[in-house]
Amino acid sequence: MATPERDEARKKRFGEFVKAHGFDDGFIDRDEEKRILQEGVARFGIGFTDGQAIMLGVASAFDYAIERNADIHIRELLAHYAGRSGRISRSDFYDCVAVYKVLSKGTVSDYDIKRQLKAIMEEKGWRPRPTGMLLRTRRWYREIKSDAELAQLRALTQI
Repeated sequence: MATPERDEARKKRFGEFVKAHGFDDGFIDRDEEKRILQEGVARFGIGFTDGQAIMLGVASAFDYAIERNADIHIRELLAHYAGRSGRISRSDFYDCVAVYKVLSKGTVSDYDIKRQLKAIMEEKGWRPRPTGMLLRTRRWYREIKSDAELAQLRALTQI
């Protein structure tokens, strides 16, 4: 039977483990978060929800960014910009890119951020608002290639 002292010691060791993972760049992406939580359950005997709570506490205390939290904030911001019309302007989109860059501590490239935001827009059914004075186009949005489009381009170039 585990004593409260042992539980606290395991939680403290797991907190140190989380600190070590976020130390290099201050950003914990989804894959890293999954690995950390799996280690917490397997190696430290910490429950999943306890592991998440400890990770969030360490992230908050040491100003680490967690990709899942950044995604949640960006989804809310995009929903606000989309409004009832379901359209997002170019300037609002680039505002979201800048916010995500700050939330991710600058560790994610602008192009990857744009791809993530485009994927969120497509998932939610939001459309880009055309921009321009005379010829209003969505070219700014079409230039951002999704994962499927990039895979198709790679396949075509390998032929």
